[in-house]
Amino acid sequence: LFAEFYNAWSSMIYVIIGIYVIKKFSKDIYIVAVGLWLVAIGVGSFLFHATMRYAFQLTDELPMVGLVTTLVLAKTSSSHSEFVKKYATWIRVAICVQAIALVAVYAYFDLYEIFLHGFTFMVLNDAAMGWYLRQSGPNLTLRRRTNLLGLVLIILGKTFWEVENHLCSSHPG
Repeated sequence: LFAEFYNAWSSMIYVIIGIYVIKKFSKDIYIVAVGLWLVAIGVGSFLFHATMRYAFQLTDELPMVGLVTTLVLAKTSSSHSEFVKKYATWIRVAICVQAIALVAVYAYFDLYEIFLHGFTFMVLNDAAMGWYLRQSGPNLTLRRRTNLLGLVLIILGKTFWEVENHLCSSHPG
């Protein structure tokens, strides 16, 4: 009945967290958008892992691009950096162009590696912007440790994702 039973059902955690975020932080448009993207990722991931159909693979992956785009757009409204305030419009345009280009090229060429590397690049952009915005202010030591932990988690996540993809492709089921 399910192609990947546990992967499908574990995707529902995104839906639960997304709904919680929307209810808890309903006054911030960016946070509501993040909650909506999490719900979309959860539903899309559930459908993909339940069926393993390409159309549903896109409903899993494309909301991930929307989520990271939203996270970067939210950071452009930060008042903590004169640089970000000065170049906010350019940063917004750049991240939106990057997201649209990634989706278009991925959909056209239908190569998972395009998505994988393009999405990783977007996540690194988001992490770099977060890192930059946390370089001043109170609790600088804690901010730097948090930045380092975030970078380590991104690298670990990317590594596990790559390993899973290589193992899955070498053991067709």
